[in-house]
Amino acid sequence: MNCTVCGSTLDAAATSCAACGAVVVPAPVAVGATGPGATDRPDAADEPGGVDGSGAGEAADDAAGPGESAGPAGPADPGGPAGPGGTAGPGDSAGPGGPAGPGGPPPPPSWAQQPPPHPSGLSSEVRTWGVVAHAGGLAIGLLSLAALGFLAPLIVWALKKEEHPFLDHHAKEALNFQLTVLVALIASVVLAIPALILGVLTLGLGLVLIAVVVVAAIIAWFVLPIVAAIAASRGDGYRYPLTIRFVR
Repeated sequence: MNCTVCGSTLDAAATSCAACGAVVVPAPVAVGATGPGATDRPDAADEPGGVDGSGAGEAADDAAGPGESAGPAGPADPGGPAGPGGTAGPGDSAGPGGPAGPGGPPPPPSWAQQPPPHPSGLSSEVRTWGVVAHAGGLAIGLLSLAALGFLAPLIVWALKKEEHPFLDHHAKEALNFQLTVLVALIASVVLAIPALILGVLTLGLGLVLIAVVVVAAIIAWFVLPIVAAIAASRGDGYRYPLTIRFVR
């Protein structure tokens, strides 16, 4: 008979394998075997195709078979994890059927590819018209010595006040400021001679005070529209200080 562990040929009376030391249990004799050689015929355990046969039985065949990890279809086999059906195969994320392949999600729609809206929620056109109301008044005022600066915000207010409350607000603020500047300009011309007389009577102190007021007014007339235009470009409201509200 053969060893059930290593397959070595053993004597019929042996109780252990001399090669591997495994304990050998003799196979029982088939009951009712009366023919010649009934006790000498190798049983299923001794046959080459059995569990202990020299042809490497079921356990040996299964352990080294083509479907196991050590066989051709193991981890390095094309059918394993690294093969076409594995993580790097064509059907995975990096393959044609993955997210980047033809079977992945469709490209985002055209509107999703546009730049995000302004934080204020206002379109660039609305904010631009708000800037024009302030900056246009300053530009025309510089060209006309502050006499016609109200024209730009007046035009914007007349054309755009119904389109958006933002434009109505900024155009009215710019218009009221430029009208206030115009009133101050007229008042300065009318009061020029009395102011000169007051300066002479106060030995020049009145003239110094008047000069300081005039310089401060000029700086405010130049700076405030710029500040208002920046606020409009951000989508914020703005209210001019020291301004007469002719239009409400």
